[in-house]
Amino acid sequence: MKLKSKSIGAGLFIAGTAIGAGMLSLPISLGVGGIIGATAAMMVGFLYMLITLFLQLEILCYQESGKTLIGVSYVYLGRAGELITWGSFLCLLYLASAAYINGAVDLMTPLGHFFHLDSTLLSITFSFVVGLACTFGLKIVDHLNRFLMFSLTFSFLALVYLITPSIHLGENLMGEPKYLIVTAPLIVLSFTSHIVLPSARVYLEDNIEDIKAAMIIGSITPLVFYLAWIYLIVMLLPFNGDGSIMELTQLKSGHLAYLSQILENGFAIKNLRTFYDMFSYFAIITSFLGVTIAIADSIEDGLGLANNPYKDLIKYPMTLIPPLIVANLSAGFITVLNYGGIFVVLLLGIIPAIISWIARYRLKQQSSYTLPGGKSSLITIAAIGLVVIMIVYFNELGLLPRP
Repeated sequence: MKLKSKSIGAGLFIAGTAIGAGMLSLPISLGVGGIIGATAAMMVGFLYMLITLFLQLEILCYQESGKTLIGVSYVYLGRAGELITWGSFLCLLYLASAAYINGAVDLMTPLGHFFHLDSTLLSITFSFVVGLACTFGLKIVDHLNRFLMFSLTFSFLALVYLITPSIHLGENLMGEPKYLIVTAPLIVLSFTSHIVLPSARVYLEDNIEDIKAAMIIGSITPLVFYLAWIYLIVMLLPFNGDGSIMELTQLKSGHLAYLSQILENGFAIKNLRTFYDMFSYFAIITSFLGVTIAIADSIEDGLGLANNPYKDLIKYPMTLIPPLIVANLSAGFITVLNYGGIFVVLLLGIIPAIISWIARYRLKQQSSYTLPGGKSSLITIAAIGLVVIMIVYFNELGLLPRP
């Protein structure tokens, strides 16, 4: 299959949406499980989220191009289903946006001190600049995102070059796999790129082969980045003691800033912190761009603002203000991300499985793409989603092993 430029661009946009705060937190959260355990956990999460991405394509294709999951939910689940989907969607994206804002502010603290800006002003400035870029539309954002993804890749390769000579295995090969079960919500959240699929479908003019190619590019790219990033950080840091994986995992907040300090002070590697901070900034911005567009598109669709001349004045404040509030009230970067996993599996696994079941077996509709596996695949997707929700619940009760 010959890849088209637009498919590659859409694929990078999908990948950029996934590669963000989730990637930066993976070595901190999964590192305690060791290289082998972390790799196995990531592969399971990748396969589950790739399958749900293709399921998302199926249910979107039951309706005309431009429809988001919220609009599709209304068609098949009625007003109650639409409200559940709408609430879950906004909770997920607002939590993700708040985490990205927290992560950016965490890394921008030295800059804030230089310009005498507190965390609130830093978060407002960051949100306004990125939000303004999104008002120019997907074509402009596509070109901006390509530059950002190039910069992200460059800084990542620089980190690989700098860190590789200093890595070692030690205790980090095996780690403590029992701690990995609680990372399931974070893993599924890290592969969440489904939110931009409606926009990508419009951009690729409803060409199923081009969309599928973009989806595969957009899913495999994060997996490669994630595994490489986990290996680099986990094999660079000691497993126990000062500046270790265990110490990072046990922090309540400030994970990114503390890791940045460890890289600067714990290793005699020139420019290591500079490239780590660059990589972190680009990862957060690419993801925040995708999330912001997804929220804005869904608000426009859900409120019927397509023909409203003041739609930007309505949808962008609704897109940016709630996550700003959450970011300034929340406990920390990874704490916010963990709760997002609940809404990921509900929104991207359970609800699409129900919609597909209704469309396929009750209404006997045909989609231009159908996920293989019949009823078994839909039941399995929903069941795994329920398991992830139960993991979050049992973890909150303190019933699962934690570092």
